[in-house]
Amino acid sequence: MFVHKVDDELSLKLVERADAPEIFKLTDQCREYLRKWLVWVDDIRSADDTQSFIYQSMKEYGENS
Repeated sequence: MFVHKVDDELSLKLVERADAPEIFKLTDQCREYLRKWLVWVDDIRSADDTQSFIYQSMKEYGENS
């Protein structure tokens, strides 16, 4: 897995399906703020929806699209 350490407190990595619960939690807590920029926010209603989004993103990344 690709990980880029930015500093002692921050690293960047490719998203994984196991990240879905935490990403959903953050999305759910920040809906009003995120809605201004992300049209898909209201379509994400569960961690399963987030996991599907991650799967599709990984698939597209693997296909170089």
